[in-house]
Amino acid sequence: MLLQRTRGAALATLAGLGAGLLMLVLPGAPAQAAAGCLTEAKDPLLGVGCDDDNPPVTDTGAVTITGLTATFTGTAHYTDADKGSITFQCQLGSGAWGGCVFPGLAAGSYTAAIRAVDSADAAITAYCPPVLCSGPEAPDYDATPVTLSLTVNPGGGGTGGTGTSNDPPVVNPDPDTFISKGPVDRITPGVPVALSRHPKVLLSASKAATFRCAINAHKVACHGGLNVLKKLKPGPQVFVAQAVDAAGNFDKTPAALPFYVPINARAAGAWHHVKSRGSYAGDYVATGAKGAVLTLAAVKGVREVRVIAPAGPRLGTLAIRVGHSGWFKVKLTSKADKRLAVFVVRNASAKPLSGPIQVKALRVPARGAVAIDAVVAR
Repeated sequence: MLLQRTRGAALATLAGLGAGLLMLVLPGAPAQAAAGCLTEAKDPLLGVGCDDDNPPVTDTGAVTITGLTATFTGTAHYTDADKGSITFQCQLGSGAWGGCVFPGLAAGSYTAAIRAVDSADAAITAYCPPVLCSGPEAPDYDATPVTLSLTVNPGGGGTGGTGTSNDPPVVNPDPDTFISKGPVDRITPGVPVALSRHPKVLLSASKAATFRCAINAHKVACHGGLNVLKKLKPGPQVFVAQAVDAAGNFDKTPAALPFYVPINARAAGAWHHVKSRGSYAGDYVATGAKGAVLTLAAVKGVREVRVIAPAGPRLGTLAIRVGHSGWFKVKLTSKADKRLAVFVVRNASAKPLSGPIQVKALRVPARGAVAIDAVVAR
C-alpha cells in the first residue's frame, strides 16, 4: 500500500473526521483557499491557507504614451495548471510597485518594469505550521519582471519600447515525501483501524533527505525507512511526514496517514487478562461468568462500533452497548481458532451514541469463556 500525496482523497477523508484529526493547524489559521490554488497549501489536508507557490510568468510588456500619460500592458502565463486570474503591477524608475497607468509625467526618459501577479493568491497569506515549515511564503508575483524604457516629449506624447521575459526555467527543488506500509483496513481503507498497538510506517523521499514528523500536530522523532509508532492514545490519529534535503528545501505538501487506535479492554471484576501474542496489545480479557459486565471508556457521539476479539469453538456470545442503547450481540463461536477477529456492530452511517461502553457475557459454553480484546468506537 503506497500513500503518496493523495491530496484530493485526503481532503475528503479528513473533512469527515472532525476536530479529533486537527493536524498541524494552530488556532486562528485563515480557512480560505484561492481559486486555482495548487501546491502551496501549508496544510493541504484541511484546506487551510492555500496559496499557490508558482507565480505567473510575465511574457511581454509594452508601453504607450498619450499626452503626458504612460500606460503599460503585458501578457503572461502559468507554468502549472493554475487557472486563477492574472493582473499586472508596474514600477516607474525606482518607485513603488503599483498600477500600470502613470499620468502627468515630466518630459524625459524613464526605465520601467512590469510583472504578472496571481491576484487570487495575492489576497491570501499562506499559513505554515511551525512544527513543519520555516521561511516566508512564496511570492505571488513574477520575481523577474520585464524591463522596458520610454521617453516623454516636452509637449506630450513620446516613444515607448517593448520587453520580453527573462524568467529562468521553473525548477522545483523540493523533495517529495512518501509513506508506505501503515495500517490496512478493508472496511474503511481511507482511515484504517490499527490492529497493532505499535503500527509501523515506511518513509522515503524522491531524493536524499531527512524527515520531520508529527502525530496529531505533536512533533515525533522519525527517520527514513521503517518507523514504529508508539505511545498512541485511543482515538483518531494523523501521522504527517515531511522530507527535507541537505540544502534545506522541504516538501511543501507533506504526506499524511490518518488511522484509528482502538480502545484496549482491561480486566475488572469477573473479567481476567489472558496473555496472547497474536492479540491487539499482547493480551485480551475473558470471563466464564454468564451475565458478567465489563465497563470500558465513556465516549461521545460515536457511530461506528466494532468488536475486536478472539474467536473459536470454545468461545460463546457477548453483547455490547454504548450508553443507553440496546445490546448488540456478537457471536464469537467459530470452527477454527482466530486470535484476532473483527466484528462490525454498527457502521458509520448509524445515529450517534454517547455514554460508557459496556460488554456483557451473554452465553458461556461449557468449559469455555467469553472474551474481548479491543473496541472501535468512532
